[in-house]
This record gives sequence, structure tokens and C-alpha cells, in this order.
Amino acid sequence: MEDLPKLTDSIYKEIEEFEDYEYSNCIAYEMCIRNKEVKRLISIAIDKLDEILEVTEHEFIMHKESIEIECNELKKYGAGGSVLSSILMNKYYEINNIKTGKGGLNIVYENEAILNRDKEYAYITGCEDGLIAQIDEIEDNFEIIPYERINLDYIPLIEKDYSRPTLELIKNKIFKINLNLNLPKNELLDYVSTIIDEYEKGHSSWIMSPLELIGLDRSKGNRMNINKNKINKNKINKNLIAKKFFVYDYVTKRLEQIEENNQCYIDEYEYELNLINNNQYISPKHRDIQIKEIKKELHQNTKTNIMDIFTDLEEFENIEKETARRYYYNIKPYIDDLKYKELITGILQEDDELKKIHEDFFELIY
Repeated sequence: MEDLPKLTDSIYKEIEEFEDYEYSNCIAYEMCIRNKEVKRLISIAIDKLDEILEVTEHEFIMHKESIEIECNELKKYGAGGSVLSSILMNKYYEINNIKTGKGGLNIVYENEAILNRDKEYAYITGCEDGLIAQIDEIEDNFEIIPYERINLDYIPLIEKDYSRPTLELIKNKIFKINLNLNLPKNELLDYVSTIIDEYEKGHSSWIMSPLELIGLDRSKGNRMNINKNKINKNKINKNLIAKKFFVYDYVTKRLEQIEENNQCYIDEYEYELNLINNNQYISPKHRDIQIKEIKKELHQNTKTNIMDIFTDLEEFENIEKETARRYYYNIKPYIDDLKYKELITGILQEDDELKKIHEDFFELIY
């Protein structure tokens, strides 16, 4: 039987230390991979890792034909495509004890960055002498593109890696914005903020961050008013959210253990029931009595009271049982009912549902 999670486990420290710029995605990812069906599909893919992943001298190649069904299913949860590839690569690194550094900035160039080119390149990256243009997927088959052949009007894409893979949800609102990084930081921040404000004026669907979701206010009319001035990212209690993840993990694992134990009792009950039914030397009356007795015993042995688990948390982790119960039911719908998607898409729903999102998320992060 696997050990139960502990609040001191490193994963909860990681969750607590997610940076502000990556927080929504990383929290949603951690919720996604705890969903029961997502865990099942990922487990199937990991079991086939040896046939999926080909490791050569120059690269890693993914052959996902044998898990095509699982890949397509995971797309519904935002965990298909590159997300699944990242999960499988991380598992490979873990199995082979390979340490990886923390991701930094990625500057992505496309073929349009090169003037007078006579071919399409598979991959382009910057270097001191200009650009390195990889001709195909073989690592040492490349050309150096000097500065005089670089299109000075071309604007590359710049990205900052998150601590967790970026969920790929259909309703994500992802836009490319041209930024001059030589300008003052406050000016750039105001520029992006203004773009969001202007976009919202011209579109019926707003761009909503998870923090803005908790700033929704119900007016007397049928619309919801957004009071963004009340949102203060610094007020999020990251330690509290990490604790809620821990409580969910603890309760989930304990329920799995109980279910496993219960199956042993059920198997024993069915064995005893078979013996009683096949015993030709007892009367029907005594047979009924014996069956009632083993049914009663089964019920007593398999009776599950989730409050007992919350009591254990109070005893072993110093989290009061009522607090543990609240933490568990706060975070549970974000994992079990896929409400984590709303943290990324910010999609406004019908008024009654939206009020529930407001209340639930307020409970989650404060």
C-alpha cells in the first residue's frame, strides 16, 4: 500500500512557490493532472513509454501512434499534444535521473526572418554571428545566416517558460502583441492593460483572468459588473492553496486505500456466500440467518465515513477537521468537475453559474 501524502512533500512547496506570471496556468495544470480520467489516460501513455519515445544521439522522437486514442481524449482536458509530450519527457528524465534546468526566455524565429532564402528551414535560433538555421531535424545539419541577410522588419516571438506545461484549451484567448522591450516597464504594462481594455469594449466576450473572476459583482439587473480595482494579486494566499491541494491528495489517496480494502471484504463475503448457498446440510431458515449475518458484517467493514479521514488530518497534520473538510470541498469541483478550465479561459457563463464560480473561487484562493 502506497504511503499517504505529507504536507512537507516537495510538491506542495513547489505549488506554494509558483511565480505570479505563471500562477493561473500552473495551478490549473496541477488540478488537471489530478482528475481521475486524466490520470488514467496519462498512466496508459507512461506504461507505453518505451515504444513511444525514441532516443537518438541528436534528438528525442515521439511515436504516438499506439496512444492515439488517449492523445485525442486528453485534448478535451487541455492535456493533449505538447502537454502530453512534456509529461512523457519529464517521466523519461525522472526514470533516468536526468536533471533539467529551469526554463528561461525562448525567442522563436520563422523563415520570414531570412532575406533571399532559397529553402525552408526546420528550426531557426539566434547566435552571436546572426542566426543558426537548421536545414532538417538532424542537429549538425545547419547554416549560419549573417546579419546582412536578416530581415530587420521581422519581429520574432518571445516566450517565457512556465514551471508547468501550458494547458491547450480551445477557448484560450491567445494573441500576439508587438512590444518594444527598450521602453520603460511601466509603459509596457500600461500598453498591455490598455489593449485588454480596448478589446473588451469591442467584444461581447471579455478577457477574464481567474483573479478577475472573483471581482465579479451582482447588480440589480441581469448583467454582472466587473470591479477590477478590487483585485489584488498580492492578497492570494499561496500557502493556503498548497494546503488545499494537499488535503485533496490525502483524502483521495485514503479513499483509494479504503476502496482497495473494501474489495478484500467483498471478495471474502462472496466466497462465504457461495459456501452457504452450496451447503446442503443446513435448512433454508438457517441459510437466511447466516446470509444476513455476513451481509451485516460486510456493511460494518465497508462503511466509509469521510469525516474520519478529516479527523486523521487533524491528528497527523494539525489541520482541524472542519477546516480540512472545507479545503477539500473548495478545491474538489475544480479537479473532479473540470472547473480548472475556467481559471485559464475566463469564460463568462450564465448568471447563476457565474455567481457560483465567483463564490467557489473566492473560497479557493482566500
